[in-house]
Amino acid sequence: MFNQITLIGNLGNNAEVQAEGRLLKLSVATSSNYKNKSGEWVNDTEWHNVKLWNDKANEMATRFLKGSRVLVVGSIATSENNEGKKFTFIKARSVKSLTAQKNQGESW
Repeated sequence: MFNQITLIGNLGNNAEVQAEGRLLKLSVATSSNYKNKSGEWVNDTEWHNVKLWNDKANEMATRFLKGSRVLVVGSIATSENNEGKKFTFIKARSVKSLTAQKNQGESW
């Protein structure tokens, strides 16, 4: 079995740091365009919750700002909150900024 996902998308907000600076959380939007049955173009946007465990999360957060384009490689994971509700997220193995910045192309 194989569980891998690769996303290229834009951040919907600035990166969030949790777990005493060890967890980086990102909200990534991906979109696709297609023609519906009426022949009209439709833009379909999907939002993905991404989590990356890394001791450098505080430093990384300064590079992942709202609107930035990112490349995420990871796997699909499921977690359960305190109320027993399950949710799906992307457990990232690496995140790379694709937006031209001072540290262009730096990946984690």
